[in-house]
Amino acid sequence: MTANRTQKTAIEQRLILELSIDAQGEVTRKPSQLGRKDTLEGKLLAEIYPGIQVARISVPHELTPYEQSVVENRMAKLIYGGVEYRLVGASNSAKDGKFYFVDLAHSKQIAERFQHWPERQWCTSPFSSPTAS
Repeated sequence: MTANRTQKTAIEQRLILELSIDAQGEVTRKPSQLGRKDTLEGKLLAEIYPGIQVARISVPHELTPYEQSVVENRMAKLIYGGVEYRLVGASNSAKDGKFYFVDLAHSKQIAERFQHWPERQWCTSPFSSPTAS
């Protein structure tokens, strides 16, 4: 039983966690699509940063200023499953409300590695326009 539990934990740590934050700041795990689970298995990221934990977070598109503030605050201090995550970036998916987080232990290394990418500017304010100054 212990071997199965350890094996399951190791597999779960390699999954890219799919979470959503609603307008009230509640964090929930999104159900995976039928048989589809994104994993770090065989990915360069996992090879360079062993033990890294990644979460892809979805947020609502249209929010009131108050709701936006609530969601931003939750994103600034995101803890799920006993793991503290930090926002490290977004791609074009940011306009669709999708952001990437990594565990606190790896967040500084990842942020430093990608700080020169244009997408990195989303990390300061996920709801501001990337072209706004």
